[in-house]
Amino acid sequence: LEGAVHTILCIRGVYPRVIFRAARKFNAPVRMSIHKDLNTYIAEIVEGAYKSMKMGIVHKLELVIREAKKESIYTVEKYVFEVGAIAKLHLNPREKDKVYEELGNFLIRLMSVDLIRER
Repeated sequence: LEGAVHTILCIRGVYPRVIFRAARKFNAPVRMSIHKDLNTYIAEIVEGAYKSMKMGIVHKLELVIREAKKESIYTVEKYVFEVGAIAKLHLNPREKDKVYEELGNFLIRLMSVDLIRER
């Protein structure tokens, strides 16, 4: 989730592109922030959500991008990560590899959005 959050913040222009660097998560390309405070904030949110998912308290994580216009705030985009069920599973190594592969595939698709937007 952490790699996806960083990548979304980068490709959607929430933060300046210059604070992001190319990295790899689950053997897939992502964009990761180099800003210490932002990294700490994202890591704490994702870690807290993951712990809550393992306990069955949280079932999804939402990343909402908002924009202020005049005196109102509008939701521009919303990304929903429904991974609570996976976090609670006790997977064997082969099953974990499959989940990691799927996460990598998702990150590749996410990065393809960035490539399309650059044209």
